[in-house]
Amino acid sequence: MALLDAGVNVTILSVYRGDVSLFEQCHLKPYKLAQRTCYLLDELPSNSALKKLLQRTKQVLATPIILALLVNIKKRALPVQTLKLLACASRLKEANTTFDWVVCHFGHNGVFANQLRHLRLIQGKIATIFHGADISAVEPDDAVGRAYHTMLEDTELALPISELWARKIKRLGVPADKIVIQRMGVELTRFHFRFTPHTLGPLKVFCAARFSEKRSARCH
Repeated sequence: MALLDAGVNVTILSVYRGDVSLFEQCHLKPYKLAQRTCYLLDELPSNSALKKLLQRTKQVLATPIILALLVNIKKRALPVQTLKLLACASRLKEANTTFDWVVCHFGHNGVFANQLRHLRLIQGKIATIFHGADISAVEPDDAVGRAYHTMLEDTELALPISELWARKIKRLGVPADKIVIQRMGVELTRFHFRFTPHTLGPLKVFCAARFSEKRSARCH
């Protein structure tokens, strides 16, 4: 929302149609996000694999010119993404897809956006934000790792959320001048600390996080 508050013209490209009722939440409703969102696939995440296959095929066949992209897509996409790319391409051909920046959350979305840009279906500089498993689980020598390597060579900006992921990205060959740490978390200046002494019984702490050492939780 910070970009909209700053007066930036934001378009949301979403592959799937998720829970659109979220747009009606009181803190989001004034931004009219539904009017800014373009859905690339006519399906829901809950659809079965067969239904997704049929819907994507139908979407591709409805725009025959998209089949001409198949040769280039085969050169750049993982096999499982070929039909997905073609289906998204049919929608992007109808939309205004020239941007100053394309901001992607998670590495796999950066890969996807980079593939779309190589196919000239979107235009603009790409900035990819890396959160966690989207970079920690990547093996440099497998198909996914090679797709990441291509994306990281092409992307204008890599935005890891921590020093740890910045080092991981550097090991994949990204120049240091492309990497800017974009920390995620709570803006502490918005909260005023008030010390409350605890004297009765054991201290009880509530932690809202995954039970893992990465989230400061350890098993003894």
